[in-house]
Amino acid sequence: MSIEEIILAKEQRLEDIPNEFLTSVEKLQKDILKTILKYVGQLEKVGDKLKVSARNFEISAQIVEELKKIIVGEDYITAVTSFAKQFDTQAEMSDKYFAKEFTGFKTSDVADAVLQNAKTNAIGALIDTTPKTRFIDPLKSLLDQQISSGAGFGEMVDNITTYAIGDKEVDGKLLQYSRQIAHDTFAVTDRAYTNAVATELDIEFYQYFGGLVRDSRPFCETRHGKFYHYKEIEKWGEQGDWAGKMPNTNSQTIFILAGGFNCRHSILPRSLFSVPKDVITRNISNGNFKPTDKQKAALHI
Repeated sequence: MSIEEIILAKEQRLEDIPNEFLTSVEKLQKDILKTILKYVGQLEKVGDKLKVSARNFEISAQIVEELKKIIVGEDYITAVTSFAKQFDTQAEMSDKYFAKEFTGFKTSDVADAVLQNAKTNAIGALIDTTPKTRFIDPLKSLLDQQISSGAGFGEMVDNITTYAIGDKEVDGKLLQYSRQIAHDTFAVTDRAYTNAVATELDIEFYQYFGGLVRDSRPFCETRHGKFYHYKEIEKWGEQGDWAGKMPNTNSQTIFILAGGFNCRHSILPRSLFSVPKDVITRNISNGNFKPTDKQKAALHI
């Protein structure tokens, strides 16, 4: 693969790999709804309304226990495991990029440690944290509220269905939260790995490169495809808030957090010979870059 093909493939994977995982989550939501409705059919009613009874609260608790089994079941664990393996594949593609862009590149133990830590955190969020705190616990509250208020049975079924699988306007809750986690963890990990390698290589210039999506924020649109010195990028992290900016974004973390939530861009290290001459001269003029005599000769500046 050429360096251009590697770059494009890496960026496309920031979209495709999380979406493959989310397809599995969407299927899981349908299984979840079937389980919920099986137990909901056993709820005691008075006419067309739910009965406020101990038996109904017991059924609510049963539903929660059955959902826990699904979310730690084989299908979901397989989907998460497959997703996690793609973090390693992405890092391998990054290594191929570095090997072509920078002479003498060697793999980094520090970057690998960053990668493995990020993978562990992503798996924990998808298996341990998100399903319980963002799906199961709120669902239990919703069920109990419907029972406590003696809500209409049909109304309760509609509410549960929308919660579980969504409708034309919104995703189901598990898909909704998994979407953000999957895309953000995959992109942030890719940038963190890249940044760890770039730091060891003492890179000075970068390109803001990646996919523009339908709702890309102005922060990304104005920088897309452009080249910058690292000191210029550091200043972005200290500027005021912008739409989607992640908490804790500063002059150092900007290289990892980039445009913020759901950002598909990379801050890609580039060799001096890949950087447009006007970008180099701009940063010589503003004092960011002080080329050696050897660099001046090689760049004809």
